[in-house]
Amino acid sequence: MADELSVRVTHRGREYVVRVPADASVVDLGIELERATGASVATQKVLGLKLAKFLKGGTLTPSRAEDAALAVSAVPGLCDSIKPYMLMGSAASEVAALDAAAQVDHRVRGFEQEDLRGRRRRRGHVSRTAGGGRSSGVGPPSTATHPYTFLEYRALHVPEFVNPPASAALKLLHRLAADPGILGVMAKHKWTVPLLAEMPPEGKVGVSESCVLGYNVNMGQEIHLRLRTDDMRGFRVYARIRETLLHELTHNVHGPHDVNFKRLCSQLNVECREFDWKRNGAGAQKLGGTADESDEETWSEDEAMAATRASSGQALGGEGWARANLSPAEAAAAAAAARGVRPSVRIATRGTSDRSEESSSVVHVLRVQRVAACTPWRTLISSSSFCPPSS
Repeated sequence: MADELSVRVTHRGREYVVRVPADASVVDLGIELERATGASVATQKVLGLKLAKFLKGGTLTPSRAEDAALAVSAVPGLCDSIKPYMLMGSAASEVAALDAAAQVDHRVRGFEQEDLRGRRRRRGHVSRTAGGGRSSGVGPPSTATHPYTFLEYRALHVPEFVNPPASAALKLLHRLAADPGILGVMAKHKWTVPLLAEMPPEGKVGVSESCVLGYNVNMGQEIHLRLRTDDMRGFRVYARIRETLLHELTHNVHGPHDVNFKRLCSQLNVECREFDWKRNGAGAQKLGGTADESDEETWSEDEAMAATRASSGQALGGEGWARANLSPAEAAAAAAAARGVRPSVRIATRGTSDRSEESSSVVHVLRVQRVAACTPWRTLISSSSFCPPSS
């Protein structure tokens, strides 16, 4: 119809065509998008409007006053587009659920928390929040101050009895995004990633056939990270999660794990440490460990991450440089020896590629895999097309 405009968007894997009157404003479009997709107008962002030079980063935000007053017909490329634009947004019920979870009083410790505190005291750990330490209430970076960052965050929906709750996972995603090293790297390379999400802890190390640590969808459209331990009772070591995030950010440029990928991944690790001057400054390190040692007891990742580093390239300086010329198996043995464990596990790296008929999205996966039930553990890092686990 001549008196109507059509806008084509994709939201959470589905495509929608919304029709509005020819004189409709952007806020009217937002209301129609909410009716069609369920995404609240307050959280909506339409990405990829590169022809609209007056929009910041090519992003149309119906809840922003400057964008809401615009006429839909005045936004170049928005109407009657053959290629759909990506719509980011969350339902009002999801936002309310996260807000309610954030208000739960977690100050009353249970038996498991008391046991954990006892183990930490025996190991000589000191609480991060004691004595002016780092607080866990870090919010996401402002897109006004940091235009190159993540636009949306999504934690895994877990039952109410699971601790840490979804609100704690969301705070961890915010902490990763606000990490000075990650902010510096993304700003330097001018990367904006629409979604940073938590993925389910798929597989158990030492038990399951494979264990996915993270994946990158369509070279920077989405990044999903494994935050939780196998038993869902805590989070993985923060430094390891950040290392996986840098690995997935490298996939914004390079898909296969070739020489160019390893070189860029090594460069990102160096840059991350340089930008994170507080953690790397005087007094940030302690003998026998790093400033990022986890308060939680997690499964052993040293062998797997040693092989990951071998596939991702090595940064200059430090212990990683000393192991740069080691094979993945030797690096794994060295990591195990550093922990006082007999290096009986042999680790190697290899790349594979496969296709799934269920999805056309290119997903780069960081995976720990055991090839057969009676063979040693191997780290498998593959670039493949598959359907990511539903969150």
